[in-house]
Amino acid sequence: MTDEEIDQFYGENAPDRGANSQHEALEEWAKKIATSNTMEPGESIPYLGGALVKLSKRNIFQVPERAAVYDSAQSALLAIPGHAEYYRDKILGAQERFETRNDGPTCSQYRDEQMYGFQTLAQLPSPETVGVLGEMLSNDWVPPGNETAALSEKLHPLWEPALVNLMKLPIKPSPFAAPLSSANAAEALAAWSHWYEQVKSGRRTFRFEGDPTEYDLNGPAKNQKLDRITRDRNRDAERAAGHGRPGGPRSVAAVSGTENPPKTVSVAPIVAGLVLLASGVWYFTKKRKRRGM
Repeated sequence: MTDEEIDQFYGENAPDRGANSQHEALEEWAKKIATSNTMEPGESIPYLGGALVKLSKRNIFQVPERAAVYDSAQSALLAIPGHAEYYRDKILGAQERFETRNDGPTCSQYRDEQMYGFQTLAQLPSPETVGVLGEMLSNDWVPPGNETAALSEKLHPLWEPALVNLMKLPIKPSPFAAPLSSANAAEALAAWSHWYEQVKSGRRTFRFEGDPTEYDLNGPAKNQKLDRITRDRNRDAERAAGHGRPGGPRSVAAVSGTENPPKTVSVAPIVAGLVLLASGVWYFTKKRKRRGM
């Protein structure tokens, strides 16, 4: 199969394929993924990222071999330093160009980089991805006129897809376990922002489901850091208990363990835009039509 045939096979509008065709396509991808380490990062990262997103689409593949090929693509991409920063730079670069020029082509590029970049980042559970998405939680830029645009034309500030895809990562424990909705978006953003600031400042570590390793933003956390965090938590718990004794002050922040609770974030102007997946489908459909697909 040629690259064009493989891409057609994986397309959103591809017809249903039988098991033999699925096996053939997966074997071709497996060969290409196995040789990806011969590519430069600027070539291998987008290649593996595209493969990973396509291999994640279970509506296309029903054969069990899909999982093994997906895992190989994911492992190969996670092993490349800069795998998440590559997509960060693509997204932020498109945002900067759109801010500067604010025209149709830069708008279209910004939409595309958001869609493809966040789709890929959601497949990459790593400390680097956590850092990239965590930093974007404070990016609330929207272009002029976005408030009055039709719903299908609205652009999402980067904190929205960053929050959605951070919540898709198998982070344990999750600071906000409830399903995201327009009703709890402000609460979820505050919880995840506070969690990320604690991770960034070195006061918290995290795990990924199925992996017992404790991570910080640089990778596996060192034992000295884990010991310090444990001591600090024990100390804070003792202080909270002491404040709770008769005659001692006891604050809501002390009870919750958040001495500096995050500020409330207003999301009223963009609540309707939280239907990110629906918008993602719109982006994809529009792009396909533009390409004549």
